Amino acid sequence: MEEKKKGNGGLIVLVVILLLACVGMGAFIFINKDKIFSSDSTIVKNEKKGTNDKTTKCTDISYDLNTNEYGLGNRAGGVSVLVDKTRKNATISYNAATVSSTFSLGWVSGADTSIYESIDTKKFDKKITQVLIDGPGQDASNLSVLYLMEDGTVEYIPLLKDINDNWGQQDNAKKANSYGKLNGVKDIISLIPAEADGYHTILARQVDGTVIDLNEALSATGNYN
Repeated sequence: MEEKKKGNGGLIVLVVILLLACVGMGAFIFINKDKIFSSDSTIVKNEKKGTNDKTTKCTDISYDLNTNEYGLGNRAGGVSVLVDKTRKNATISYNAATVSSTFSLGWVSGADTSIYESIDTKKFDKKITQVLIDGPGQDASNLSVLYLMEDGTVEYIPLLKDINDNWGQQDNAKKANSYGKLNGVKDIISLIPAEADGYHTILARQVDGTVIDLNEALSATGNYN
């Protein structure tokens, strides 16, 4: 009987120790609850912030891989643009006969429409992801050289204005001037020629999938008739 009492006494001591430990832990949590929960809240906020910080940049879009090796190019209306493999140098060439006919210039020129003369090479500080020679409307008066840059902006050359202001048939110092970026046009990933009911225009697809018509931005420059 005495041994049994000793065993019961040890069990009682163990239970008391466990109860005291539970009470102590409860008191610690109650006293420090603000610190503990605020710490957990900070962790949750940081995790959410990490998720929300994910953004899509135009430079992250996967373009035609061949452009890294072969460059870019486009030709229309007797004007040719060739962007080298660095995608930062654009050389503009022209064919006098075709340009004269396209823009009704009345230049006296040969009938050979295959020979292109280099005018100028423009260097950019950012890479060109697409080059397009096109324009809105029903004639060539709005024909433009459009450079889509890796930052999602679009630089342009209004060809007829540039030809009238800076090109001359006998001028050997022709320059194809950049007229800067189209105002308000940003986050563009591709330029798309489009036509409906005989009306031609240029659409631009933005990184979020939105498609805008560049006619308004081009007209707003005041560099087109």
